[in-house]
Amino acid sequence: MSRSIRIMLVIIAIFLSPLSLLTSVVVLGAVNPFGLIFLTSFTIDNNSGQNIWVSPIGAVGQNGDRHPLPFSYFKHFSVRSIKKTDFYIAKDTSRMFVYDWDDIQFSEILVRHEQGDICFIATDPNPTQNQYRNLKNKLFTIPSLSELPVASSNLKSALLKTHMNWYSYILPVIGIIPPILVIILWRTRKKQKLKPSRGSDRII
Repeated sequence: MSRSIRIMLVIIAIFLSPLSLLTSVVVLGAVNPFGLIFLTSFTIDNNSGQNIWVSPIGAVGQNGDRHPLPFSYFKHFSVRSIKKTDFYIAKDTSRMFVYDWDDIQFSEILVRHEQGDICFIATDPNPTQNQYRNLKNKLFTIPSLSELPVASSNLKSALLKTHMNWYSYILPVIGIIPPILVIILWRTRKKQKLKPSRGSDRII
């Protein structure tokens, strides 16, 4: 590796190093035991006889404002899911969800079928009382959609509150670059030290 390339990599590593701190915060948050204790899971079983899209939502505060549940990709690591609504479940199949119940009370499952109409099934009849509680029931079955009531505008408003997007993880991912560059530079320097200098094998 030429000297100019090494200098360029050092400059990039220094420039991006503040993002490595953000990456460290994200990693520590993912394994924080005080956060992991609030992760719980539930399963939605689709017995409706048709393909559906579900959006589990919950109530926040005494006013019961509806928001999508803060899902996690993993059950034992708290990594927030970018996707929050409209999860596909084929007929006669089920899907498991993991979410953080610390600041939201799971209250309804919005159900959309192929025609686009949205109905719902209530998971907690009193979501604003004794907030916030873990789930007692871990399995929710979606029956024939003709048996479900139509979702009100208040419930459907939760579908508009998907503020976290894929770019939320761009900076933490970029923060991985400086440690990688440091390793590359260190290994390159180590190889150069081990490489015999010119004339070292000359017979005198």
